[in-house]
Amino acid sequence: MNSGEFGVVFRFGVGFGMGSFSGLSLTFTRPDSSAFTVSNPSVTLGSGDVVTSLGTFLNQQYVLYTFAQGDISMPGTYQVRLTYTDNAPKQLISTPAFFTIGQ
Repeated sequence: MNSGEFGVVFRFGVGFGMGSFSGLSLTFTRPDSSAFTVSNPSVTLGSGDVVTSLGTFLNQQYVLYTFAQGDISMPGTYQVRLTYTDNAPKQLISTPAFFTIGQ
């Protein structure tokens, strides 16, 4: 993916089931340290196992988000974290993951 692109589906997997969610959000940090957060309904829970070149995303253990115009505004290394909330109440925050955006 390159800077300025949008309409691309982003999958983010975690090691726990999220079928009981009441809230899902992804916080992205850009290379310049500015951040943006997106939440459900824009962030959706993945259903069914999906095999990609990055590995297998297991049913209800990943989320999907389609990048909007302006989200990916510069090249470099981005960080992302998932926050999961349920009605227990329980909140889990994932370990950060990193990905690189080209020119």
